[in-house]
Amino acid sequence: MQLEIRGLEKAFGRKQVLKDISFSMEEGCYGLLGSNGAGKTTLMRCLCGIYPEGLEHVYWQGKKIVNHSSYLPSLGYLPQSCGLYKNLSVEEHLQLLALYKGVPQAQITQSIETSLALTGLTERAKSRVGSLSGGMSRRLGIAQALLGDPKILLLDEPTAGLDPEERLRFKNMISELKKTRLILISTHIVEDVDAVCDWVIIMKEGKILRELKRNDLRSEADGCVYTVNEEKLDSLREPYVAIRKFEDEEAIKVRVLSPVPQNIQPVQPTIEDAYLMVIDNQEIFRNEARS
Repeated sequence: MQLEIRGLEKAFGRKQVLKDISFSMEEGCYGLLGSNGAGKTTLMRCLCGIYPEGLEHVYWQGKKIVNHSSYLPSLGYLPQSCGLYKNLSVEEHLQLLALYKGVPQAQITQSIETSLALTGLTERAKSRVGSLSGGMSRRLGIAQALLGDPKILLLDEPTAGLDPEERLRFKNMISELKKTRLILISTHIVEDVDAVCDWVIIMKEGKILRELKRNDLRSEADGCVYTVNEEKLDSLREPYVAIRKFEDEEAIKVRVLSPVPQNIQPVQPTIEDAYLMVIDNQEIFRNEARS
């Protein structure tokens, strides 16, 4: 099972949104991280063949997806904004989408029951779609992506609007599904990637900055993360970036990223630290060169 991108570029008018994207994915879960405007959604749409550039530069099992008749039936896609038929019941909505997706008639009922169970919507099967909360509507979007038991899942901001309990259910679901599928999750929520993804792909301004195993990503920030009392922040050597403040034993402390050694012991980096180090390191080192 291999999904590969070779030299993908995409522009809207004069704006280059994707710049020479090349990477490959196999069975497992991948997190696509990047700030808003990095090109994540455009990349997802290319992988679905929505944009014609994807048809020529995306390969499934070694063949261009435009020439691979089994690709689209193997695909489940959750767009960032998922249109719903609000006057239908949840069950009717999924029946219609199952027909659109080409799920064999004999498998539709079972496929819907499985999707509802995985997303915790079984008890709402007869509810009108328009009556669902924002979080439940998002879960319904995930349910439609699961119809037909796809081997590839492309999920664009799947936890947007989910409450903590729903996010936990989503993480547990992905942890089980990734054992037999290729899953790509586009998000800017680092916590979700840390919880379920095996690999991390980091995008910035239409380019891939890193593609590496989640645990290897932490090493990007080894020796570069510190915590310091807020009143001692000015004693640090430049350059540094203050990530966030927190309270510890009645003192206000600041978590800091810095590419230069400080006179205090560094702390263990998190995935978020490493992500920020990758995204911001060019600016940090540019500042260092000026100092």
